[in-house]
Amino acid sequence: MFFPTQTELFFSKNDPQDIRLGEIFKNYSQTPDKNDFLLFGYPDDEGIQLNGGRVGAALGPQIIRQFLYKMTLPEAYFQKNMQQTKFQDYGNLDLKSELYLRHEMVKNTLQPFYKKNTKLITLGGGHDYGYPDGAAFIQNYSSLSSPKPLIINFDAHLDVRPTKKNLNSGTPFYRLLMEFRNQFQLLEIGLQKQC
Repeated sequence: MFFPTQTELFFSKNDPQDIRLGEIFKNYSQTPDKNDFLLFGYPDDEGIQLNGGRVGAALGPQIIRQFLYKMTLPEAYFQKNMQQTKFQDYGNLDLKSELYLRHEMVKNTLQPFYKKNTKLITLGGGHDYGYPDGAAFIQNYSSLSSPKPLIINFDAHLDVRPTKKNLNSGTPFYRLLMEFRNQFQLLEIGLQKQC
């Protein structure tokens, strides 16, 4: 379950010559088409805490929206695409269930949108959400794509730790590799030498 984004985050200058993303994105209300963009927030850093990391990523979706919705799109994009594209903000994930169940819920929520080829933007939260994001992507595209779907991780860490100590922010790509072995390609970029 997702909660709608606070309306005050949808920034507007009230100037038709200076349209901002906050005026284009709306809370989710319509069935999206393949050209549409959907935005999801995961205000959750439990996986980081379980991994002994620095918490604070739970604030990410709100802070990112505060700046994102003040931005503009190029005028050429407006003229070409605005009539056929919807921009919908799906809101923030409800954190009342256990971490594993939240991951499953995200995976199951994203899967139908991938089937429609909707463009998805997800805002974290902990890197453990790389698993449900990636799993929904792989489930949809692994049988349709040649070559195999590609997941790119830009990070200082591989995040391929086994789940022996439970799920955490260090386990998303291990989980994907174990569950979807040989169904996708993984590219890791930006690793620190000690990692």
